[in-house]
Amino acid sequence: MSNRPDLNGKGMTDYGDRTPFLPFGEGRYTTRLQKIYFHEGFKAGNTYRSKVLILSSDRKDVKEGELYAIQLKLDGKDPLQKAARARAVRSYVAAHFGADPADAAFDGNGALDSLIKLSDADALAKDADTTFEIEIVCKDKQVEENGKKVNNSDGSPKMFTNQYYNPIKK
Repeated sequence: MSNRPDLNGKGMTDYGDRTPFLPFGEGRYTTRLQKIYFHEGFKAGNTYRSKVLILSSDRKDVKEGELYAIQLKLDGKDPLQKAARARAVRSYVAAHFGADPADAAFDGNGALDSLIKLSDADALAKDADTTFEIEIVCKDKQVEENGKKVNNSDGSPKMFTNQYYNPIKK
């Protein structure tokens, strides 16, 4: 078969490091940033991905000392969704610097570039100046369309999880 894909090619065996994503659902975590990078994806679209070390967790399935990945999506189906996702990235970055994401004086681009530069140099969490810890709070909410709550085909509520990023006061 001439149209058969090469099942032994690089793309077939490159699964990354298999760091699990932080699970969906309600939870509260204290995290330390280990890595952050831009990911040009095909399933989720373009994202920033970070790896965090769990310092504390209120969930039994997310244990202290484990590494998890966080995906911050950039692409959206419309300009409003893209803007909301960009605000989430800004909020995530601002929390690492103890800044208010609503403060126009906060340079979100510069702060993100600083984190990526430290990450690329494998310099995150090496000393007090390169250690960034934040609290992540995940809250479940039922999907709404046109002001009405949406259910799955089995009648159960269709849910999504919002993530909120809070600086840790030092």
